[in-house]
Amino acid sequence: LSPAVAAGGNDGLLDIQTLRPRQQEQINESYVKRDGQDLSVSDLQGATFMEASLRGTDLHGSDLRGAMFTKAVLYKANLSGADLTDALIDRAVLNGADLRNAVLQGAWMALTDLGGADITGADFTDAIIDKYQLKQLCQRASGVNPLTGVDTAESLRCSSTRFYSGSGSTR
Repeated sequence: LSPAVAAGGNDGLLDIQTLRPRQQEQINESYVKRDGQDLSVSDLQGATFMEASLRGTDLHGSDLRGAMFTKAVLYKANLSGADLTDALIDRAVLNGADLRNAVLQGAWMALTDLGGADITGADFTDAIIDKYQLKQLCQRASGVNPLTGVDTAESLRCSSTRFYSGSGSTR
């Protein structure tokens, strides 16, 4: 793990920043309330946030690879430029979250509410996303991830995914 990451700043642009060092080997933030806290540019790889309240929390630029967010509430959280590769984001609330330029490759996002999330430049390559959420994301997918070079709509497979629209037709 490199101590430096390309983090999305509040302006959506990338900055090269050094990760805050880990304070402990295992990070278990289950059943905690961390609303509005600054956890930005932190090494949170593999952390567990089960039923955690992270409303408005700043996690921009953090290393969240393999992290678990089961039933977590990340309403309006800033995850811009965060690396959520292979994260488990299960039954979580990300309404209004800032996911600009985030990397969510291989993330499992079952029953997760992404309503109103800003996904500009996010990379969802190989992520598992419910069809309903996928349809909503494809309607607003734009940009290219500056770290991976992947187009957001392409990473979501928007052009090749068929959506049921009633009366037997698709699209």
